[in-house]
Amino acid sequence: MSTTTTTTINAAATTPSNDNNNEVCIQVTAYYAMQALPTDVLAAIASGQVDPVLVAKALLVNQGLDLKGQWIGFEKAGIVHGKAARYLSRYI
Repeated sequence: MSTTTTTTINAAATTPSNDNNNEVCIQVTAYYAMQALPTDVLAAIASGQVDPVLVAKALLVNQGLDLKGQWIGFEKAGIVHGKAARYLSRYI
């Protein structure tokens, strides 16, 4: 006697969403970009001595960009990213 088993695969459950793909893409891009950093800087980030979010916000302030990378001007970017990012950006 032969038995046939049918397996149904839910494509929505096995296919990553576009948001997930974008997140993975950004993580991979960051990985490759950070390869250029000196080992001591990577170690400082990994150990919590450097706040990479604060550094990124300071870079955005210095470029006049919002969190989406859109030009909003230096003054407004300083407001959007906060006091700490403005403070750090003065030394860069």
